[in-house]
Amino acid sequence: LLVSCPWRRSVKGKRERYDDGRWKEESADDTHRLSKSEAQVWLLVHNLLLDPDCRRKYEWSEHRKATVMRLSKYFNEILIDQFPVLSEL
Repeated sequence: LLVSCPWRRSVKGKRERYDDGRWKEESADDTHRLSKSEAQVWLLVHNLLLDPDCRRKYEWSEHRKATVMRLSKYFNEILIDQFPVLSEL
């Protein structure tokens, strides 16, 4: 989900973001702002990696580890500033 970003789209040259149940035009200032959907996915990743109960119940194959490692390219200061809990990852 984080790679394909289904909460963002481009329509007639305008970028839109799905937020609060509808598509809204995305301003230049909002480009780096996390949407609620994106934040929920990051919270899921955080829980899968750090929550002891989740770690115990989720089987970590080599494929799953590699998939999670591909997310590292999305980590930056802007993401951590908006969602500080991710700094633990």
